[in-house]
Amino acid sequence: MSLWSQPSLFITEIFLQCTVNVAHEGHVEVELEVAHEHLNPADTMHGGFTATLVNITSAAAVLTSGRTSTGRSLDLSISCIGAAREGELIVADSTVQKTTRNLAFVNTTIYRKDNRAIIATGQDVRTFLVPA
Repeated sequence: MSLWSQPSLFITEIFLQCTVNVAHEGHVEVELEVAHEHLNPADTMHGGFTATLVNITSAAAVLTSGRTSTGRSLDLSISCIGAAREGELIVADSTVQKTTRNLAFVNTTIYRKDNRAIIATGQDVRTFLVPA
């Protein structure tokens, strides 16, 4: 297994906190409870954690689309629309919109499980090209 195909321990630990609700044909939905370690100083979910969750679920969605690799993020963007607090259950829902020979385009929505209020949206363009 090459360096580019091994998930980091950091990513693995976060994914293990998630419950996978859906995983099929370019679509992955996971849920997790927001923990203290996911918070920023304002006691809401940290933007860095939000970006990581978008990245992880996007990669998982790519794997369910028939690819043998998650690829790597070429362009990752998030928009934080709302906030989540410790103890809240959140859902991250990622869908592959399109794939080409070298790219995958994935959209993700993170929302509160209880009322479906949107916390963040994200877009991840993933590449399958091997770095030079």
